[in-house]
Amino acid sequence: MPNVVILTSYPFPGFSATSNRVISLARALSKYNLFQVSVIGPGPDKSMESFSIDNEEFSLVNVNYNLYKGKNLFIRALKEIRFTFQLLKKTIHSKPDILIATIPSIFLLVAVLLKKQHTPSVIIDVRDLVWEYFLKKSNVYKIVGKIMKYFCLFALRQADHVSLTNKEECKKISKIIKSPLIVHNGLDRKRFDQLKALSINKLNKTNELIFITYAGNIGIAQKLHTLIDATKNLENVKVTLIGNGKDFVRIQRYIDKNQINNVVMTGELNWVKILNYYKNTEIFFVQIGKEFTTALPSKIFECLASGKPLILAAPNGPATELSTIFEGLHVVEPEDPVMLKDKITSIISSKNVTYPNNIKIIEDNYLREDQALKFSEMVEEVYFNSKSNITHQHIHK
Repeated sequence: MPNVVILTSYPFPGFSATSNRVISLARALSKYNLFQVSVIGPGPDKSMESFSIDNEEFSLVNVNYNLYKGKNLFIRALKEIRFTFQLLKKTIHSKPDILIATIPSIFLLVAVLLKKQHTPSVIIDVRDLVWEYFLKKSNVYKIVGKIMKYFCLFALRQADHVSLTNKEECKKISKIIKSPLIVHNGLDRKRFDQLKALSINKLNKTNELIFITYAGNIGIAQKLHTLIDATKNLENVKVTLIGNGKDFVRIQRYIDKNQINNVVMTGELNWVKILNYYKNTEIFFVQIGKEFTTALPSKIFECLASGKPLILAAPNGPATELSTIFEGLHVVEPEDPVMLKDKITSIISSKNVTYPNNIKIIEDNYLREDQALKFSEMVEEVYFNSKSNITHQHIHK
């Protein structure tokens, strides 16, 4: 049976969207016993320590790694490079027939160096075009972005196949990479079923407490002070920020210093506890920084699957285009607390509604199992093409 290794530098299993994408790909590849599948990564994050793979058909190989929580990009890069080579060393030991490196960690792109000598085929699964974010900044960041773009595109050209998450990413690299496959982010069936059951909890009336929830990475890119500033003087609103990240401590200090009583930070939680917060949520919030024009967070689909309203603060791009497909998806400018406050008060004063059509759209188009099946078919094609090439080479020797 062909040996497939999925390589990730993010905690797995974990709270992040990257982890959810990895588990859907691993399950799809191992489903029909066509491949022997293993995931090599840094192990689970704290919210998933009790995760068991006893019932899974793939295996885990954990490589110990202490996540760098500082803001120094140079130190972070050095640590990630060192960890990448630890992952590659473990990968070589596994002797894969197909290696799948899933990024946003661009250093995993060096996996293409293993092609032919240590593995016949390499596939790169791209979640984010990281270099695009740097190119939109100034000074040193822009120079770093140009270097990253050159390196990343060179590495992607060496891969046997490349997968992406949305059409905007595809447009950016399709002139350089031949026929990339779009594998949308979305929801797995189990979570979808749990979330759609929440649609019976409608928006509260105006004179009752309104619960707004953000769940995800508490990072610099999320600019969560925007939500805090927009709601701090709204007495009938309570905001819950679920998750952890590099900006957690600063945000908590900001809340404490300004004596903001209607915003609570829970830290990292497991899915069961998160679902309890979602049950009482009237309005969901997702924000993408102005520079993240190609990003399409899977968290959007998670919120919409509840049938409840979602405020999306994002630049024009694949994320905001979803407002033409889904109802109750309210788009505002990112990092604009005044506009955000106006939108929140507008939703609160509107009729109590849910959006069942959103649930159907996600079920028909954005279930991870269906998307991962496309990916699995592509992996099969890559494998059989590599076998055919090897046979062809032997014949001509």
